[in-house]
Amino acid sequence: MQHITFEHWLPKIFGEIGLSMLGEYKGYDPSVNSGIFNAFATAAFRFGHTLINPILYRLNKRLIQEGGIDPVLRGLFGIPGKMREPTELLNLELTEKLFSAVHTVSLDLAAINIQRGRDHGIPPYNDFRVFCNLTSAQDFEDLKEEIKNEDIREKLRR
Repeated sequence: MQHITFEHWLPKIFGEIGLSMLGEYKGYDPSVNSGIFNAFATAAFRFGHTLINPILYRLNKRLIQEGGIDPVLRGLFGIPGKMREPTELLNLELTEKLFSAVHTVSLDLAAINIQRGRDHGIPPYNDFRVFCNLTSAQDFEDLKEEIKNEDIREKLRR
């Protein structure tokens, strides 16, 4: 698991610069605690939801009419993944249409994530800022060093 995480997954998530900050992977270490922090599993790891592409591509138009999972898997391999963009949070398929086929009302993944944080007793964002030696943000302008795009800060404020 350590090898897969450090050699295959983290390079895709952090890129070269982030990975250099993390340091070199020196091989498997059985003394390393493989547990996961509740705050990471419940809140931070949910960043992956922003990477979900709203469209599942198939390899080509001929396969659209063919059934089975194979055309979808080939399409996933053939199309680059969605890049995380600060202006694109969760797509509408996740906030407005999730599970709509099996429920009379669609579920909102963002709302579910927020509620999951409450259920797990995850501390508020400002508590984590202070823990990381940042100042406590009193308004959205206090976040201008971390969120440089003014439009995004305004969207969060609204």
